[in-house]
Amino acid sequence: MNIRQIQSFIAVADTKSFSEAAQMMYTSVSQISKLVKSMEEELGQVFFIRKKNGVILTVEGMKIYNVASKILKDVDDLEFIKERRGKESFTVLGLPDTCLDNIFVSFLNDRKAQECFYNISYKTIDSVSQELHVRKADLGFAYIEKIRITAINMRLKDYALSFTPIAKTKPYVFMCKDHILSKHEKISLNQLESVEQVKINGSDFLNSEIKKSNDMNAYLKPAIKVITHSLSTAMNIVANTDLIYIGCDIFDQAVKTEGIIRIPFECKDEETEFGYIKRHNIELSETAKDFLMYLEERL
Repeated sequence: MNIRQIQSFIAVADTKSFSEAAQMMYTSVSQISKLVKSMEEELGQVFFIRKKNGVILTVEGMKIYNVASKILKDVDDLEFIKERRGKESFTVLGLPDTCLDNIFVSFLNDRKAQECFYNISYKTIDSVSQELHVRKADLGFAYIEKIRITAINMRLKDYALSFTPIAKTKPYVFMCKDHILSKHEKISLNQLESVEQVKINGSDFLNSEIKKSNDMNAYLKPAIKVITHSLSTAMNIVANTDLIYIGCDIFDQAVKTEGIIRIPFECKDEETEFGYIKRHNIELSETAKDFLMYLEERL
């Protein structure tokens, strides 16, 4: 068995089509069929059930898919290590509601002369945890509500990670300047109960009614869903609609979006910690230490 067989099998399973898998793999349908069939014969299993509109995995095929996906991920990790060999690298991850772009770019520009691979991206907390755990990233950043810190720390502990607060902040309500609540100095939960709003939840922005409770993460029924990992995308949605976004912004970046105003949000458990996630009991690199110092100076 070889990687090409596994890649072909995964491609067919993901696309549910031999022809689409062939396009993805830049080869012919007959070649994809040959590779998948040879893998089926080696393992003594039938992977797919053929339907008029494509293929679906058999029960055994799903089991093999889970194992094969892990194998490809491990290969990707090895390729990542090979690509960075001999180079210093520094990768920062953030939850989707964390906006570090300007700070990171300024930090990078101050170090133009240094040969280093720099990278920043925004992901869900599970993805951040996984990449930090396997050393594909150096630091992760997040806003975490006070009432959720204990639960988040328990999840991070499973990955041998820890969260260190840097600054305390409070949530704001972001809205377009013509919104019916835009004239208020502060906004309470009661004022939002009948107002459509948009709040980040993992990688999804959910437009929904909020429950009549002090839990600002609780929703009754989602109305629409816009998939995005970008806070700037959320701000564009808010700027051009009557939707509301609840979140933190200690970097004053999101509020700079044209047509958006930011009003303090009052709720029972309003305190939120901004901080970083790192591997537990492992010394940070000098670049990571420099970045943390650079960041704290600008808070």
